[in-house]
Amino acid sequence: MTGVEDKRSVYEINGNKITTQIRFLGIRFDSYNLRIDFYRSVFLVLPSGVPKRSPRTVKWTLGLDRLDNVAKEWIDSDVLIFNTGQWWMPGKLHAM
Repeated sequence: MTGVEDKRSVYEINGNKITTQIRFLGIRFDSYNLRIDFYRSVFLVLPSGVPKRSPRTVKWTLGLDRLDNVAKEWIDSDVLIFNTGQWWMPGKLHAM
């Protein structure tokens, strides 16, 4: 944003404000004919049900063979960047 002379030429495509609740944001940089899309997908795959005979502590699982529904939006992307850093912190996915 600091490299853009006219700050008014940068805007969110759908008019949304940036929040953690919105699963999609599209930012347009008219000066550079550039669009950057942000897609929020917690696991990149879909949550699944609990398998039979699972311990009672298991509340849900992940279907690793099924991508999140927003994945179809990435098909024509030139560059994909995945931010996964938060999941590797102790206590996020498992007790350490």
